Amino acid sequence: MLNFSNYISQFVLFPRKDKKIFNELCTTKHIIKNKILISQGDIAKEAYFLQKGMMVMVYEKKGRHYIRDFVFDNTPTVAFPSFFNNKPARYSIKTLTKCTLEVLTKRNYIEACIKIPKMKSIALTGTNHGHMALEKRFEAVLTLTPEERYIDLLQNNREMVKKIPVGLIASYLGISIQSLSRIRRRLTKKKIFVI
Repeated sequence: MLNFSNYISQFVLFPRKDKKIFNELCTTKHIIKNKILISQGDIAKEAYFLQKGMMVMVYEKKGRHYIRDFVFDNTPTVAFPSFFNNKPARYSIKTLTKCTLEVLTKRNYIEACIKIPKMKSIALTGTNHGHMALEKRFEAVLTLTPEERYIDLLQNNREMVKKIPVGLIASYLGISIQSLSRIRRRLTKKKIFVI
């Protein structure tokens, strides 16, 4: 199981002494299924590294839920720009399964910026990776069919997708549950993917 500092080390040089400081500023939490970690409209006070489990980012408008993204094992997540700029979160973050998280509070992030010279650079690198993922998602919505987006989701997270309720997958794809059922039937007939 990857931890937050080892994840960071994949992208930037993170000296051992800085990793030790960072690890001491993070706490590990075991969170129950369906727990809201940040509600839309609140100010994010924590950043997360999901070691194990699955989470979802959800926009809510007029009583409807719109899935922004799913978060899978070994992935950081934070409500941007709420955490960094003290703005109300535009979406909620919720656990879909039992989760093991490393949590970095805003206060500890500020302490890390003081104690670890490269911390702001590390945060910028993390922000860039988040931006690239969001850009990829945006491009997929514009250029791929719902069926192609569903295939992509399966190819990248097959085992985890089995645990996601069909209604949430349909919302993520921007289609109805009935349309998703038709896509799944077509793919089963083509023997491309069966869940």
